[in-house]
Amino acid sequence: MGPYGEMVNPEPLVPAGHYKELLRLAAKHGFRIHTEAAGRGSIALALETLAEIDREFPVADRRTILEHCEFPTREQIEECKRLGVIPTTTTNFLWGKGEEVFLDRLGPAYAENAIPNRWWIDAGVQVCNETDWGPHEPMFTVWQSIARTTGLTGQVVGPHQSVTREEAIRMMTSNCAWALFKENDLGSIEPGKFADLVVLSDDPLTCPEDHIKDIQVHATFLGGEIVHETEPLAVGAAS
Repeated sequence: MGPYGEMVNPEPLVPAGHYKELLRLAAKHGFRIHTEAAGRGSIALALETLAEIDREFPVADRRTILEHCEFPTREQIEECKRLGVIPTTTTNFLWGKGEEVFLDRLGPAYAENAIPNRWWIDAGVQVCNETDWGPHEPMFTVWQSIARTTGLTGQVVGPHQSVTREEAIRMMTSNCAWALFKENDLGSIEPGKFADLVVLSDDPLTCPEDHIKDIQVHATFLGGEIVHETEPLAVGAAS
């Protein structure tokens, strides 16, 4: 049912046969697949297709991207792990449409496991958090993956799917580097990696939870060089 009471077509925009052939053609030529699926039906189609392709052209080491992936089941998450699929999702969907779409139209029982980051992490899947639906700034998105509130009323949706502060940061840093095949260059501050980092106005690991979304970036370093600063820092560029 659509927002104005009309019936909508839940079928994929691309015929299933055509979709499968496109993904197979990409895999055959060695391309990494990046596909989008939100509901359980479309996720099922994507995973069914990838499983078929995997028997002919193994995909487990290609780090296939499944974008949005809002309502996976536990079984689908396990299949993603088996196939090496990386979900790129965002808890900002809960903020932007959690009340009037997820809760009102889909119902609380369905909505409470929307964007199930806890399930992803517990299954050992490298889930990535996006700044979609806004877009919102990264620190807001870090906070929202912990708080899981709706923007309209502030209601918490599926608190059991919340993540820790450290997990929320990894979902936007090291996990994303893994998705890019850049885990040896990006995603964490370690010897041998690019000195890409930010200086924040507060510590997201220790400040009050509700303050995380308001943390400001005082400076940004790329390759050890300052490319942005709100005021001169007391220290020079990173070495």
